[in-house]
Amino acid sequence: MAVRRFVQQVWHGGNVSAAEDFLAPDFVSHNTADVIVLGAEQYGQAVVDCRRAFPDLTVTLEDVFAAGTGSRWAASIGEPTRV
Repeated sequence: MAVRRFVQQVWHGGNVSAAEDFLAPDFVSHNTADVIVLGAEQYGQAVVDCRRAFPDLTVTLEDVFAAGTGSRWAASIGEPTRV
């Protein structure tokens, strides 16, 4: 399943350039951090920044719904590090 490969490669594996393989060119992140992220390159940088600030971050894919058109994610985070 593509969304599971995305989490594994981009979030767990740190291969942020792989985001281009999964995200549409006009991708816009809908997140609760109130941060606008446009496209795969910005998404990859956001992953790098997040992983740097929260090295203990664990991303868990909770659910994929509507025939693969959406997903629900959960993340647990340890103490942030100073960057």
